[in-house]
Amino acid sequence: MAYLTAEEFVKFKIGETPANFESLEHTARISVDLYTRNLYHFVKLENEPEHRRQAVKLAMAYQIRYLEASGIMSADDKQALESVQIGRTSLKYSGTSKQAQLAGQFNLSLDALNQLNAVGFGYIGAVDYDRH
Repeated sequence: MAYLTAEEFVKFKIGETPANFESLEHTARISVDLYTRNLYHFVKLENEPEHRRQAVKLAMAYQIRYLEASGIMSADDKQALESVQIGRTSLKYSGTSKQAQLAGQFNLSLDALNQLNAVGFGYIGAVDYDRH
């Protein structure tokens, strides 16, 4: 099931629909599924509250735009770009923020990551239901 249609992509007004939209949507869905721990394999996205559904769709739109613009299709591709050598010049990307490292782990754009975090994905904390 696609999380975002080409028509919905246009409504977000973040750019023109890519020619290879279906392929990019599939690749973006893999990254979003990894980050959301495959929640939407068990819960229907259309049954989620409107704000959460729209955040996932907008994250997908940002991710599709990112995949198209960068050409980075996997976390391995992103890791390979941690250093670049052009002739005798070498650039190393280190000291990046924790959020950027997390985005790299899932090959998510920072915009997509922010959208998903805004509706509660990515929260890793203890919940204590014990009452004293």
